[in-house]
Amino acid sequence: MAYLALYRRWRPASLSELKGQSHVRHAIKRAVQEGKVGHAYLFAGPRGTGKTSVAKILAKVLNCLNPKDGEPCGECESCKKIDANASMDVFEIDAASNRGIDEIRELRETVKFAPVDGKYKVYIIDEVHMLTTEAFNALLKTLEEPPKFVVFILATTEAHKVPATIQSRCQRFDFRRISKDEIEERLRFIAGEMKFDAAEDALSLIAIHADGGLRDALSLLDQCAAISGGNVKKADVEEVLGLVGNEWTSELAITVGERNTQKVLSMIDDITKKGKELTQIITELSLCLRTAMIYEAAGDASDGLALYNVSEENLKKLKNLFDNERIIAALKKLNETIYALKWTNAPRITTEVALLSLCYGDAQNSAVNSKAAANIDESRISRLEAMVRELSLKLANGAPSQNIVPSAVKPQRVATAPITDRIDKATVKQKENLQKETENIVPPIISADAANGAKLWEETLKYIEQNGNKNVLVCLKQGVCAGVTNTNITLSFPSEMLASIAARLYKKLIEDSIQKVGGKRLTLVTESAKNSKSAKSASVAPAFVSAKTEEKATPVKETTVTQKPPINKEEIKNENMPNVSELTPEESANLKKAKEIFGDNFIAPTNKVKTKIAASDNVVKKPIEEEIPPPTEYDYAGEPDFSDIPPPDYEF
Repeated sequence: MAYLALYRRWRPASLSELKGQSHVRHAIKRAVQEGKVGHAYLFAGPRGTGKTSVAKILAKVLNCLNPKDGEPCGECESCKKIDANASMDVFEIDAASNRGIDEIRELRETVKFAPVDGKYKVYIIDEVHMLTTEAFNALLKTLEEPPKFVVFILATTEAHKVPATIQSRCQRFDFRRISKDEIEERLRFIAGEMKFDAAEDALSLIAIHADGGLRDALSLLDQCAAISGGNVKKADVEEVLGLVGNEWTSELAITVGERNTQKVLSMIDDITKKGKELTQIITELSLCLRTAMIYEAAGDASDGLALYNVSEENLKKLKNLFDNERIIAALKKLNETIYALKWTNAPRITTEVALLSLCYGDAQNSAVNSKAAANIDESRISRLEAMVRELSLKLANGAPSQNIVPSAVKPQRVATAPITDRIDKATVKQKENLQKETENIVPPIISADAANGAKLWEETLKYIEQNGNKNVLVCLKQGVCAGVTNTNITLSFPSEMLASIAARLYKKLIEDSIQKVGGKRLTLVTESAKNSKSAKSASVAPAFVSAKTEEKATPVKETTVTQKPPINKEEIKNENMPNVSELTPEESANLKKAKEIFGDNFIAPTNKVKTKIAASDNVVKKPIEEEIPPPTEYDYAGEPDFSDIPPPDYEF
């Protein structure tokens, strides 16, 4: 028979042989005894903790012909076939190499068939987190409602990568790392069965570096036994693992604690010539100092917490050399060095710098701090001594004690002016200073008058044109400067559209250009000529032309507004009043009647009236004059008359 590795040869054959997973052992055993086996299980945990072993034990006990107390007998034909990986009812699938949807579809087709030899068909899918998303989706329905003779066992080292929809359909068991003592016990048992002469310190070192994985520990023991011929010593384990050794590491830690820089460099040179990795050196040194830190913190109770074997004699030396602050600072520095060694191109320089900084870095800091503290104390003492001498001299000269004031303490002057006068003077002084500071802070760079604003805007347009923005000028030349303040510049455009374009598209360009030309950044404010505040404030109310017709004056321009003089109705009446002697008796009667009807609002028709006055009592109320243009859409005064507009033809 071919040689079997120790971890395969000594794989647990029953739940009772399972180490370090008592919670899983009891749960599985109780479920089998009570006949409450689930249709799907999810085993999650670190490598080498027994996930696949428990899956095979569960498959054996489900198909065992003679189970005893929830354990497989190991003697029946079904158990032997499963141990030999020859059973037709147990399928072990590696999801890392069978991770696609095609493999899962094939699995779904084979699930339908009944078991060949036993009662159940067991599918063990190892490293299930390696399946693709499509494969997981294809497995969902089958995993939720498999045939009654099918049991799925999913194993993974990264449970967080398994979708929640898969986990919710399984009974999950978390496998824990196996303790150092349990690994040592198992190694001791197997070494005795295999007739190995294994030293206790060698087994302890193997258990520490196995990191909670029994399979790793058995593989390491197998390798050490092959090298040493069955006589496993601590040196063999260190050679296999590439370790520097705790004795050498303890000596290096003590040398660093003694600040012997020459010896530190010599030891690093010797160990690198032997081919040891610098990362391993720093790692072991950090483990050694960690053991010393725990020994100093916990004392005798630190035996179970130590991850690195250091003799008690060396621990006492390290305790005397490293106080709490220094050892913690050293561990932080070593951890930073381990990370830096992963990326550096000069690992030896990085290592030497780190170790030398541990030797004298904190010593220099302590010396500097001590010297500074000493200087402070000396200056304080000298001042106090001078004050004591001064007081002694004054007392010796007979000065009363209550009048003695040391020169180091200056007496405050007593105020003689009235409080109100001082407050008034201070207030006036503060106002003057505040005014001066304000003038210095915000100097008016540009006058607010329109002339300077127009000049600034003209220079700004020239600057924009010189810098190659000629296309922008098509819009900006339509704008007129309406005013400038210390913070804003207002531009008036003929239409709201141009004002909006300038504000949205060219605001930053205009502000930057004004800053270059005027020396100060101003915020752009745009407005249209129709909505301009200056135009609105300068508008004048129009005069009445007749009783019911209101005519509005011509719209004013943006920049200059000419205000018309008020209209004198008496002058208009006298000017337009016809000569009564020229009227016929009938016209005179109509004129008199019109005055009675319209009163002061009546304006007599002029010679330019083209309409004739009828002989009846009708009076022309709306004279049509050739010189007065009809009101435009934008030139209308008074309230509009909508009485002539017909009602709409539709209803809501």
